[in-house]
Amino acid sequence: AELPISTLMLENAHLKEEVDFLSHNGDLQRDQSLWLQSVVQDQEEMIKSQYRVISGLRDSLDVSEFHEKLLEFDNEELQDNMALLSVDNLQQEATITTLEGQVAVLQEKLLISKKM
Repeated sequence: AELPISTLMLENAHLKEEVDFLSHNGDLQRDQSLWLQSVVQDQEEMIKSQYRVISGLRDSLDVSEFHEKLLEFDNEELQDNMALLSVDNLQQEATITTLEGQVAVLQEKLLISKKM
């Protein structure tokens, strides 16, 4: 029940081909794995740089909100100053009106004294 040598050689050759095919497949899978790892690394780098951009944008947004608050504060201060100035103006107008009244009284007294 022994197989002839030619059959054994044929089977051996067939097994060698199968081993070659499997090792070639293994190489292909290794290459594919390496390629996928590099793709993943590239993606991770992109994500990191996008995070940096987002972080930078957040910072600049915080800065511009801070500037906006400063401007609002300055604006309120200006409005307070304008209110104070308008109060001053009203007081000055009142003083002018009072002085004009006093001048009118003095002019009348002067006219009366001239007629005498």
